[in-house]
Amino acid sequence: MAHTYTNDQGLYEVSLTISQGGCTATFSNFYAPILPPILTLEIANPISAPGAMDGAIDLTVIGKGTFDYLWSNGELTEDISGLGAGVYGVLVTNELGCTAEDSITLAEPEGGCFSVEVVAFDQGKKKNGRRVSRRRSDPAMALGQPQENDTFNFVSLGFGGSITLKLETDLYDDGSYQPDFILVETSFGRADQMCFSEGS
Repeated sequence: MAHTYTNDQGLYEVSLTISQGGCTATFSNFYAPILPPILTLEIANPISAPGAMDGAIDLTVIGKGTFDYLWSNGELTEDISGLGAGVYGVLVTNELGCTAEDSITLAEPEGGCFSVEVVAFDQGKKKNGRRVSRRRSDPAMALGQPQENDTFNFVSLGFGGSITLKLETDLYDDGSYQPDFILVETSFGRADQMCFSEGS
């Protein structure tokens, strides 16, 4: 005689009673079935910038026994890292062959593409040939997100000057007719002003 239990994991007592010729014998045993593991996926480290490969996923497994892991990107460890944007699925198998699956999405952060490093800076002169003032000569002011306020948060190239900046992520053609990159020269205060004048 057989009976299948599809209940929650726990400790079950199984008894067998045999009666024959006026005699009765009972045999008992305890059985703790190993059910499929329970999975919890969390983003351990979000992607820092568009195109970056620094995301990480933490997997927590609840259950008894040993487990094997198979991720959709081919990884075989419990937790994975060095990830770009995408959907990552995992299949967990315990020692009895019971399986559980789950997935999680890593998304790139929203926002623009800003400069993060000054590669080269060769400042020109004013129209009268004099040097540009010190407070307008810090190339680090060209880094990060543009600001629109009445502070010296920009650098002046002067006439004939140049600056080379490294961006925080690679640029690519998205296949649309929209521009992939727009360079905006802002001014002191409002961005729609023609220019900032500090004299000749």
